[in-house]
Amino acid sequence: MKLIKQNHESNIASGVNSLCEQACLDEAEKQFRKLVPDEIKKPNLFIVPVDQRNPICSAKYNSIVNALSRSFPIVQLTATLSECGIPDRQSSNSMFVYKCVVTDSGAQEKIRDILKALFWTKKETSQEKEKIVSILSGERVAGVQNFNLEDYGRFIPAVFHPISGIRTISLKHQWFYRYRLHSNKLSSIPNNLRVYLENLFENCPNHIFKLSNFCCSRCKVNLNIKKEHTTKHEIIELAKQSRGYTDLQSPHENLQKFFLDHDHYSIAAEIPLWIEPNEFSDYEDIFSTTEALTGHIDLLRVVKNSKIEVWDYKPRAFNEKYAETQVFLYALMLSIRTGIPLSLFQCGYFDEIDAFIFKPSTIDREKFKNFRFQSKRNLRSSFS
Repeated sequence: MKLIKQNHESNIASGVNSLCEQACLDEAEKQFRKLVPDEIKKPNLFIVPVDQRNPICSAKYNSIVNALSRSFPIVQLTATLSECGIPDRQSSNSMFVYKCVVTDSGAQEKIRDILKALFWTKKETSQEKEKIVSILSGERVAGVQNFNLEDYGRFIPAVFHPISGIRTISLKHQWFYRYRLHSNKLSSIPNNLRVYLENLFENCPNHIFKLSNFCCSRCKVNLNIKKEHTTKHEIIELAKQSRGYTDLQSPHENLQKFFLDHDHYSIAAEIPLWIEPNEFSDYEDIFSTTEALTGHIDLLRVVKNSKIEVWDYKPRAFNEKYAETQVFLYALMLSIRTGIPLSLFQCGYFDEIDAFIFKPSTIDREKFKNFRFQSKRNLRSSFS
């Protein structure tokens, strides 16, 4: 667990005390489960260690209480180390306690989203940070850290979802996306990719998707990417076979679910992706906005030799003008979030007749540096 440090904007602790090891949290969780009032039928718990002598710790806990109480009735619980059965070997620890905020609700993802938005660190962009254009060199991406709510406390939802087979979560990103991950196919994929895909269920920054209007699917910019056109590809045949699959209401979801069920290489669908302006020193120069770039990959496949395929389904693929830009940005963001070089990716878009394929690592760096949008005040109108 992280050492306590001060959040740059909210002046609350953004990490938890080193005393809060996993074993101690396990004991604290057992104690708080006993203390939850009987009238609470769907208890969601968020447990944090608090050094009562430390004002940053107290401010952190108060911010949690204030954030959750604006949307839910809450119950606050406190337990000392001895009450949790944790040996107190230092007299200086006498002011160290565990605190727990309990909510009675089935809306556990809304609770988690409130906590993620609270602790999501905002930092000023540093000129020393990596540039987006440097990623196109094919070297391993470094320096981008992904968020983990466990660094700030332990969230125990009222309901646990199974982690075998196809895991599904509905994400309200302006409208609903259903992210699906076939957990039984993860053993043979790159570890960085597996960690990212699994982490999305608990740590996707849904608040970023709700606030930003800068979305890959709205980018009407032609990067003149060299691509291969084919009418003979296994993904076309699978798309044809998916026509008779009607388990779900949406045709798009039926196609995605068919691939996950019947294609050995299909790993996940509707994968959320994002990059924030503060992560790169040249972000605003390239995109002409301070909004985060977001998107959702239709279909992710990992084929032989761990080649990662990023696919987008387009019902009239042959007539698409900007689909390669959209899919390229997906691969770029996935490379950034996982640290996997673009040279290990292949991109494409398809329907039941055509498929268009390209390598994102071959994009012209100079053209990408001139990848410009209108000024921020005209940004939304440029996405028509």
